[in-house]
Amino acid sequence: MKYILIISLFTCLTCFSQKVKLAKVKLSQLEVSEDYVKPESIIFILRGEDNLNIYFEHLKKQIKRKFRKSKVAIRFNSIETNKSDFDAVVYLSISNFESNRAVVCGDRIMNYDLNLKMYDTLTKKIMINSKIFIVSLYYIFNEVNRSARVIKKIINQD
Repeated sequence: MKYILIISLFTCLTCFSQKVKLAKVKLSQLEVSEDYVKPESIIFILRGEDNLNIYFEHLKKQIKRKFRKSKVAIRFNSIETNKSDFDAVVYLSISNFESNRAVVCGDRIMNYDLNLKMYDTLTKKIMINSKIFIVSLYYIFNEVNRSARVIKKIINQD
């Protein structure tokens, strides 16, 4: 009986103890064209599977908030939008998605890359090619605010 109590106490302490887990958003790759000029208008095109729609909706909301006070006009992909009306087209997609679920305590850690490619609409050249490595805990959209902040820094070249 004493051993069962000790084992159960030990498992409770390990499962419910506060662990330091670092959710992070890190710029892992950045290639900027030499003739890059900050565009005045951007259309974002979000590419991904159907199960990522909620993630892209949260990301769209945060990007709108981040660019609200800037002088860059932004829109998101819609059927009636003509790409030639904008200075740049930004394609956002997710790759290398991995989800690790720990069996003991139910922690869920997701690793993925958010790819950003910006094209100039006149020259059709790639202006920015970047990859943002994201580690998110429990839900995929927990680090959307930090991701939007990094996207704004990439576009503004801060």
